[in-house]
Amino acid sequence: MEKLQAINKWFNQCFEKASTFKKAQTTSDIDKVVSDLITKKIPQEISSYLNDTKYLVNGSVGKGRATKAPWIAILDREITTSTREGVYIVFVLSSDYKHVYLTLNQGTTVPGQFGPRLGKKEIANNTNRIRNLLNINNPFLKTDGNADIADERYRVGSIYYTLWDVDDALKGKSVLALYLSIYKKYKESFITHPSPTIHTPKTKTLLPFSITHVVDSILSTSLIYSDTLIKGFAYSLMAKPFVILSGLAGSGKTQLALAFAKCMSENIEEQVCTVSIGADWTNREPLLGYPNALRSGEYVMPESGVLQLLMRAEYDSTKPYFLILDEMNLSVVERYFADFLSAMESREKIKLWDGSEEVPAEISLPKNVFIIGTINVDETTYMFSPKVLDRANVIEFKIAPEEMEHYLNEKKDIHLEKAYSACADMAVDFVEKAKMQIKIENGEEKDILLSFFKELKQVNAEFGYRTVNEICRYLHYAGEDTDGLQKENAIDTAILQKLLPKLHGSRKKLVPVLTAMWKLCLKDSVAKEIDAEYDVADFKYPESAEKIQRMYHAVVDNGFTSFAEA
Repeated sequence: MEKLQAINKWFNQCFEKASTFKKAQTTSDIDKVVSDLITKKIPQEISSYLNDTKYLVNGSVGKGRATKAPWIAILDREITTSTREGVYIVFVLSSDYKHVYLTLNQGTTVPGQFGPRLGKKEIANNTNRIRNLLNINNPFLKTDGNADIADERYRVGSIYYTLWDVDDALKGKSVLALYLSIYKKYKESFITHPSPTIHTPKTKTLLPFSITHVVDSILSTSLIYSDTLIKGFAYSLMAKPFVILSGLAGSGKTQLALAFAKCMSENIEEQVCTVSIGADWTNREPLLGYPNALRSGEYVMPESGVLQLLMRAEYDSTKPYFLILDEMNLSVVERYFADFLSAMESREKIKLWDGSEEVPAEISLPKNVFIIGTINVDETTYMFSPKVLDRANVIEFKIAPEEMEHYLNEKKDIHLEKAYSACADMAVDFVEKAKMQIKIENGEEKDILLSFFKELKQVNAEFGYRTVNEICRYLHYAGEDTDGLQKENAIDTAILQKLLPKLHGSRKKLVPVLTAMWKLCLKDSVAKEIDAEYDVADFKYPESAEKIQRMYHAVVDNGFTSFAEA
């Protein structure tokens, strides 16, 4: 009893000096006596009262930046040793610093990784699951979520909470005993029913990346794609982790992105983030969040989950993480995506704010993050600038008559779940290949690139070293596919995805270069005018030739064209 009376006495001292918390910006602004009570004296007294080495007792007033909710936590070492994960008992001061709550709470960061916070929905689902698991009804335990705690983590994460009576040590003894018994029951139940916030590592056999396995897994869902399209998509991501899928609405762009991402992910919820771009996006806040101007020291995490994904990827660099941005051109892409475009090339970190223990001051764009954007080309969207297209591999989606006939004749329900985690055991090798440096060696490929460079230079659309490097990477991975893309098919795709997207402008500017590039696509023995009908057999690079002809007709008819519009 004496120990609890001492603890209550020290809590009252903290209440008497509430101003030291209210005005503090950093931990050095907090009265040292009060700081020592929270971080040393009270934890030591609680630890002595419990007299059990399985418990770890810690207190905090913040790290560098002062927290608005000082706390003292009781952690069972067999469950967790950090308030960032697992379940624990914690004393938390109220927002006015005149009361203290005792709660059974939960970590709100990524399981086992000191990274981003979980979303409110994830926390709420976990809270309900644990309450159902424990199935405890007691008048001392409140579950309405109305605890007056400044830090939302502890308010939303409270499985149970009780207002601690600092004037009644006897009552405190009963309440603390109740929480300890619940904590014990949770641990006993946890052994049989693992919490979703704590994952037991599984031993897995890591396999080399197999494009054939990827194709088979995606096609098992009943989605209709050619093998060549799936392979080209995978090689494009390995060559440059930014791919744009362009074309007709409803042609399967988003489905391919989801199928591939979920196929390669072991934990789909953590490794895949899909974001629908808003037409009203004018800055980066929907993707990266922002410092709260009304509450000093608080960073508002984006509801999209993008920043959280980047932080997870930074802590877990061996696995692939996928960011799928749906309908990127519903808003002007440079307004909300400029930081990402810059980080892709400079590899410098993106500045976020002054920093705290939860959200860092800056975040990198990890090399194991693969960004897939989709764009629909119609009158309701914004045109993509060549600057953006130049930073990606651009894959155009078209539906051939035979594909539509196949769909109509054999229409099947899509079962995307069949591909879930099907290739996750190859994911580590996929990431390693994507990070690998590629040496430019093939002389024939050099000659081909140089011939196209000279033609593009005539319209000031020549490509730089980055484009050469990305094309060579693509050709390298396609060249490793002994049962798939032929060499000329791979070159054809590289021209289509990396060189033609640079072309945009007026008839006077583009007609000469389109004509010259058309001739480069022809076989040496064939002479065909750009506006004439042709046979696919006439070309070394038929896909590029078909796109060039479409751009040619568009610019002749309209006086202006771009890759995305033709």
